[in-house]
Parts: sequence; C-alpha cells; structure tokens
Amino acid sequence: MNNKVPIDLIINRDENMQASGKVFLDDGVSIASLEADQNEFYDIVLSAGVLKKMEVHTPVSSGIKLGNIVITNADDLQDVDFACWTNKDTLASTDLKYTPDAGSHTLTISNPDGTPIDMTVFRDIIFGNSKRDINLCDVSKNYYALKDGATTIDLSASTATATLSSLSGSTALPDLTLTLTYLKTGIVNFHWTFAAQ
Repeated sequence: MNNKVPIDLIINRDENMQASGKVFLDDGVSIASLEADQNEFYDIVLSAGVLKKMEVHTPVSSGIKLGNIVITNADDLQDVDFACWTNKDTLASTDLKYTPDAGSHTLTISNPDGTPIDMTVFRDIIFGNSKRDINLCDVSKNYYALKDGATTIDLSASTATATLSSLSGSTALPDLTLTLTYLKTGIVNFHWTFAAQ
C-alpha cells in the first residue's frame, strides 16, 4: 500500500444506526502475520455520534492517513452541525468538515483544509446536531449556569434550591435542580436531580 495516498474509511451503519469492524493496514506487498512490526490493526466502533478507534497492534506507524470518513445510511445525519477529532494523548479536539449528502444517504467527515487525519494520533471522531446531541467538540457549551440569568443563590437558610440550565441550549442536557444543604458538621451537601419538565 502506498502510504503517501490517504485512504477513505467507509462505514455502513446497520438498522440501529451503529457499526463496528476492523481496520488492518500493511504495506500491501509483504506476507506477514497480524503482529508483524510493519502492520497497524484497529478496532473501529461507531455509535451515537462517536467513532471510536481502539488500537489492537500498532508497534510502528505505517504512515497511512485517513482522507475521508464516509458514513452510509445517514439520512438522520443530514442536520449535523458539529464534528471534531480528539487527540489520543492530549484529548484536545480539532474541528472537522462535515458534508451531508441526502442524495447518496451519506455523511462525509474530513479535515477542513483537505489534509489527511493521522490514524495513529486520533482517538475519537465526534459529530452531531447541537440541538439534540451533547457537543463534546466544545466543552464550554456543556457548562451549566443559574437559569434565567440569575446570578446568586439565597443562602440565608439551611437549605437552598436553584435551577441550572445548560449553556448549550441542547435538549440533550436538561435543566437540573440543585439543592444545597448545610450539615451540622459544617459540610455543605450538593445534590442535583433533573428538574421537573
């Protein structure tokens, strides 16, 4: 295999919108076992907007890169509005380009500048719609704040209650009810539950 030419990964989702499989990369010429030093071997799992790569055998990178990730059976993904990949070592995320194609029932994910994605560097590829999915590409949008612009909680009694709303506006992150209780030992107990809808 010519490791200068990026490969495309085509993922066919099943009726449950999931997929799993194995990716085996070698030089395309030598006859070698799965454990040979020049081979890369990964388990790939796609579920709920996360493509997870698990390394089975990667002694030395072959240098093979990913050009596009093409997800089929993707009619429900035509409204995707975020995508990124996370670094396996630093967990830092990098935005990706997402291209839904209703005509071919696919979603194509790639680097915005067209450069390939290094198979040995990424851990997860995350995508979805920010109105219904938790956007793990932008952690700051998943924080909670006091609802309706409130800035303080009344702490004059031994128990205080407040409602928190997600800053993302996503229905995937519902309002929370936070209850603060002062205990006799001077410890504050924090308890939160989903707020009544």
